[in-house]
Amino acid sequence: MFRSVVYSLIIIDVGFIFWLISGSMLNAVLSQVHTDPWRAIRTYRGLLVLNSMFNSTFSSLFYPLLKTDVEIVGPASLFMAIRLGRSVLTNPQLLILPALGVGCFLFALSSAAVLSETHEQSIKFLRSFHCMDGAGIIPKLLQAQKSSCMVLKAKVGALYFVDRPFMLTETKVMIDALMFLLINF
Repeated sequence: MFRSVVYSLIIIDVGFIFWLISGSMLNAVLSQVHTDPWRAIRTYRGLLVLNSMFNSTFSSLFYPLLKTDVEIVGPASLFMAIRLGRSVLTNPQLLILPALGVGCFLFALSSAAVLSETHEQSIKFLRSFHCMDGAGIIPKLLQAQKSSCMVLKAKVGALYFVDRPFMLTETKVMIDALMFLLINF
């Protein structure tokens, strides 16, 4: 049990660190677009390769952890903290329940925010070449390089990737789960 919790925390930390680093790399690429477009595309394509390798390795592990966090651990711990009421204040060891619930919600929202920001920056990078394309600045070879670039998608599971609507859906699921527990029990 303890070993699986430690492994899941390592997977979550590795994923979060990778997406923070890829976000900072995307910021660097966005600043290079107009000064050195060749280097920007080369860096972006390297980031695409790293992203696809990361997705194929960790996306099947990350989604069940995120789903468990969002739908079970967070709402259940907040529900228990609300149900226990004043006894949480008298027993200091029970303060872990609201802390765990709030931590789960913050983790889910912060990871979704980082991933959706990475997706938005990727779209912004690819659209920045459309502005240059209308002026006739982009040579044909650079245009071919740009057309081979896809949008960065941080996959969670086999079907989903994180963008802004996913973040809103995740927030709605967390609130619905907590409301279900509060109303029915």
